[in-house]
Amino acid sequence: MTKPLLSTRLQNGVQHNKEKLRVYFSVESLAGLGHFNRAGLLVEAMHAAGMEVTVGSGTFVDEERFFPHARRVDLPTYIHRDKKERLTYWDYQTGQKKEVLSGFDMQKWKQSRAQAHREIVREVKPHIVIVEFWPFSRRNLTHEVESMRHEAKRHNDRTMLISSVRDVVKGDVRELKGNKVARQGINDASIIQKLRKVDGIIIHGDPRLVGLDKSFTELRHIVDKSYYSGYVVAAIPERDAAMPDNERPVLVHVGSGSNGKDFLIAAAKAWQHASEELRSRTWHFVTGPRFPDSGWKSLTTIVRDLGRTHVSEEGAPYLPAQGQEPPRFVIERYRQDLVPLIVNSAVSVSYAGYNTTQEVLASGVHALLVPKLKCRTEGGVWFDPEQAHRLDVLNSENLAHTLKAKDAIKPHKLATAIDRAYQTLPASTKPIDFNGASKTASLIENLYHLHCHKPQPVEKLAFSVTANM
Repeated sequence: MTKPLLSTRLQNGVQHNKEKLRVYFSVESLAGLGHFNRAGLLVEAMHAAGMEVTVGSGTFVDEERFFPHARRVDLPTYIHRDKKERLTYWDYQTGQKKEVLSGFDMQKWKQSRAQAHREIVREVKPHIVIVEFWPFSRRNLTHEVESMRHEAKRHNDRTMLISSVRDVVKGDVRELKGNKVARQGINDASIIQKLRKVDGIIIHGDPRLVGLDKSFTELRHIVDKSYYSGYVVAAIPERDAAMPDNERPVLVHVGSGSNGKDFLIAAAKAWQHASEELRSRTWHFVTGPRFPDSGWKSLTTIVRDLGRTHVSEEGAPYLPAQGQEPPRFVIERYRQDLVPLIVNSAVSVSYAGYNTTQEVLASGVHALLVPKLKCRTEGGVWFDPEQAHRLDVLNSENLAHTLKAKDAIKPHKLATAIDRAYQTLPASTKPIDFNGASKTASLIENLYHLHCHKPQPVEKLAFSVTANM
């Protein structure tokens, strides 16, 4: 049985004599934009709750869109070590990943990042410091997290350090064998050790669907400080009832687009294998702002050979022209109004990133979800294990039409799956909490109240791990 979100006593206690909370949120984005999407919704909810939020990042992109009501502070560029042990960073002018030049001084970089955080903390004097996804990943940032935590508590020993994490982490998702089991054990122990210094862990998911314990079994060791917020989802608009059905497109989209080339090209080729009903509709491709130029050239060449195509690399978004026959294909790099496009599509075909998956589920549209393809090799396809794990759960609960990565690049199999998704909606009535942004703001506010006053005894906040097991 689930407890109410907040006890009456806590609700009343927080409302009186409340100091305006100051929050410092450190967030970085790698190839995708999902972290900024989710963090932006959280920041807007905190702003709406009356908090003053400062966001620090070394990977800002389109910050006016993601953080319009927060103070934004640039940090030294975030450096990432990839799977080939190369030091890389995102060049946001070209939208491409680049290698760090030889002679790079890692120690100096670490010191500069830590110093930048300390300066922000000294100025902001936050009540709450939020770190996004650490220490479940990005453990190369441990030095700066420790630094900002120490600096914050120097000015206010009541300052809380909160870890913000999605519903799935990559630790235990894949079946491990041999020495990988031992390495995973060492890795998990290190995470738990770091989490003991964290004052709260907010899990942006719903344990009735996907609990973090399924991909991080050691969660049981820190259950007393772990809270589920529900999924963080943008506001879903109403479906446009006045829109003619034949104007509803097959919408194909891949998030930021950084790993979308093979999938989008397969989707374009799938058009020839699709049903007559789907071929009669416009196929609308949104490639994402980080889609490589080589992929853009290949995609536009393929679809132009298939039929009349509208290509819009920049400028005003495509809108169907009154009284004119719609194009067979539309290709755009970016649509800020992607959620309304999803809601008003005949069928949405996409990668299963956290944000996209929840937007699709919340809108209730016909949709096909596939795990993001990382790269193709002679042995097959390397895909995102986090997304594949979430899709396995959705498939088992009959919540979504899904397709394995190896089949998502085969045009005829992809076409069959798109047709199936167009013809039927999953029948599950399983409840899912999509109010994660506002509930996160409430959790932060009330956790800080508890942290400062520590009333005894106190009822555990709802959506705690224990309340939903």
